[in-house]
Amino acid sequence: MKQFKRYSQVALLNILLMSFLGCSKPSIEQVSVDNPSSLNSTFPRLFTDNTGTVHMSWIHKIGEVAELRIATLTPPSNTENADDLQWSSYTSVAKSDDWFVNWADFPSVIGLNGNPMAAHWLDKVPGSPYSYHVTIQPIQDKFTTQITDQANGQNGQVAFEHTAFVPHTDNTNTEHGFVSMQPMDSSTFYAIWLDGRNTGGMDHDGMDHDGMDHDGMDHDGMDHNEHSKDSNKSDTKLATAMTLRGALLGRDGELIESHLIDNAVCDCCNTSLVKTDRGLIAAYRNRSSDEIRDLYVSRYENGVWDTPNTVHNDGWQIAACPVNGPQLAFHSGVTAALWFTGADNIPRVKLAFSDDYGKTFNDAILLSENQPLGRVDIVMHNEESAWVSYVERHEDGAKLHIKQVMRNGSIAQAIILDDMEASRSSGFPQLSSFGDGLLVAWTEIGERASTIRTSYIKGL
Repeated sequence: MKQFKRYSQVALLNILLMSFLGCSKPSIEQVSVDNPSSLNSTFPRLFTDNTGTVHMSWIHKIGEVAELRIATLTPPSNTENADDLQWSSYTSVAKSDDWFVNWADFPSVIGLNGNPMAAHWLDKVPGSPYSYHVTIQPIQDKFTTQITDQANGQNGQVAFEHTAFVPHTDNTNTEHGFVSMQPMDSSTFYAIWLDGRNTGGMDHDGMDHDGMDHDGMDHDGMDHNEHSKDSNKSDTKLATAMTLRGALLGRDGELIESHLIDNAVCDCCNTSLVKTDRGLIAAYRNRSSDEIRDLYVSRYENGVWDTPNTVHNDGWQIAACPVNGPQLAFHSGVTAALWFTGADNIPRVKLAFSDDYGKTFNDAILLSENQPLGRVDIVMHNEESAWVSYVERHEDGAKLHIKQVMRNGSIAQAIILDDMEASRSSGFPQLSSFGDGLLVAWTEIGERASTIRTSYIKGL
């Protein structure tokens, strides 16, 4: 059976092509890809590895049980023949009726050399309503035990060589989540996460801002480094703030190093992590004692995280978490950061490029202030442009905007994906490089059940 459907311009995908070079319109084609998810599936996450293989994770629910599934899509030798594309059967990584899963903080998978490398989910702490821990499952190239999903006839695979583990060792009944991971080499990978060990187990809206161990140290017994971006970071108001932490991990489950990256960050915004030829760059939403919550980045080189710096001084003052984190992309020495801000009570989506691994950024490029909801993602096209995506509210719901943005701020091409849900249940749409184009994944909310849609946009 064919794995694809092609849509006309009047159907799901509106493609608006704009050429500023005076040439003919590029030949862009959108192909809807049947994937191995089934009904009651939500919150896909995409990751393109070093071979161009795309790894997708998602949640499948049966009653109160959530199951983490993953699958891969390998680009064909000839990307012009889209009919050759076919997702693998899914792999069942783990399942439980006691996970924390929501529209913004959901599982992920990373891969290397065409194979999945690690996946993560969040385990609730029994008896603590606002407590959950990061759990990571290392995945070897081979795994065993075949199962079958009778509902859709797809084969799954479970049972791994190494057991799942928790990368943080604080043992506090607090929130840990919003994980980003990147492979470092064939045997190690790095993970960052928001870590609430100083929050006292309160929820985001009721965090206790009194009392902590004021040395701000990471008491897990590992080598680490810490940073305070300014004097405000030692303010007692932030004594129980969420922190950003990371760890170098072995594919065998070994905790090799752990680090405190920032001791006061926004409580529940997505993080982002990219690998460079020098190490890693992390992006996240900062938090100051004045409740300014702008985008910050930090670099990991030679085993050390440096002092974080701002990408752009939006000056967004908000005494709550907007649940709208940034995304990073990197290519050939160029870093691009994409983010949402509500500064001055105007919702905006912005983009900025850097030529020095995120130490400084060029002026921010305004992409939207027409009721954007954010939920951004980004892929570098080359050193001169990036593909970005964000959700924008419209009269009939929401639309996913996908644009190729040049470094000078001009829009080379723009694509609008119609019929998106504006509600949180639609999650964060995903954008990833694939072949000569892009792969897009999102949750579609139907009358009976949710499903996952994936589309290949080729000819870019």
